[in-house]
Amino acid sequence: MMEKLKFTSCEELLGILRHCDGKVLSRSSARTAFTLVELLVVIAIIGVLVALLLPAVQSAREAARRTQCTNNLKQVGLGMQNYQSAQGSFPPGSQADDEPGRRIVHQWTVYLMPYIEETAIANRYDWKVGDRGPNFATVNGPLFQTPIQAYQCPSDTHGFVKDWGWSHSNYVGCFSADGSWVEPDGWTADNNINHPFYNPSADSKKLAIFNFNRTRAPKHVEDGTSNTYAFSEVITGADNELDFRGTWSVDHGVAYTHRLGPNSTLPDKEAYACPIVARPEAPCKRAPSFGTAYWAARSYHTGGVNGARIDGSVQFVSDDIDGDVWIGLASINGSEVDLAL
Repeated sequence: MMEKLKFTSCEELLGILRHCDGKVLSRSSARTAFTLVELLVVIAIIGVLVALLLPAVQSAREAARRTQCTNNLKQVGLGMQNYQSAQGSFPPGSQADDEPGRRIVHQWTVYLMPYIEETAIANRYDWKVGDRGPNFATVNGPLFQTPIQAYQCPSDTHGFVKDWGWSHSNYVGCFSADGSWVEPDGWTADNNINHPFYNPSADSKKLAIFNFNRTRAPKHVEDGTSNTYAFSEVITGADNELDFRGTWSVDHGVAYTHRLGPNSTLPDKEAYACPIVARPEAPCKRAPSFGTAYWAARSYHTGGVNGARIDGSVQFVSDDIDGDVWIGLASINGSEVDLAL
């Protein structure tokens, strides 16, 4: 029979309990503690899991961003269709109205605003001022600082307002299939064809859907609206006040051509800004004149760019697309149809 414990005082009982409790804790700790090697193994396993999962998470996020980019381009393409239904033609790429002492220019991005749910900005735009008319900085300038969600690709993380205030756009209109962005007769005699800044080059042999002072209709798209590109992507220019690439309020910020392939390693030709410290993914050199500039379609999507055809359909185009096919997809009257990407 178990012998009864006898205590002479409460203090003696408390001392025995403390002694027993310490032994229990010591045994429990000995059973549950990790060794340093075990801890390092657990940390290594967690590191491997993170390394395996992180690319998948990043890939899923980029897939979501690319989907949003596709939806944005679909909205722009639908806006173009609605504009054509309402006006009887597609918008001009850039519309220039010269008057003594001033030059007023409007971009396709502004023409489409009422048709892409940007009516509030469209209603405030002063057509008598444009992008460089009298007092444009105070009249239309505040509008030019407004980010337009439909014109922005979420994969571009550089921000959507330049350091000097004007808003970026990642979507540009096709101004040439195979040459510089101004057609040989794109700047008519009524609009200063001899203006030294806008002296157009003669190297464009095939017409695209957009250009200066041109309003084309479906009948002009002989190759078919489902076979011809209207829009693609651009990597916005560096944050300085001369690199206008991807600026929706400026004529040479809303254009691209198919002279170079998607995400070409060859440089864009820019009239203002180059040579400058450009983004590595958007190289550029200085063009001899404003009319001889051209820009490639570029994006932050791996392996290609999104592009919208005139009928509003959007496809992803590989960087490896054949050069002749890429040129053919931009031409409205080159007899190129059923071109495989």
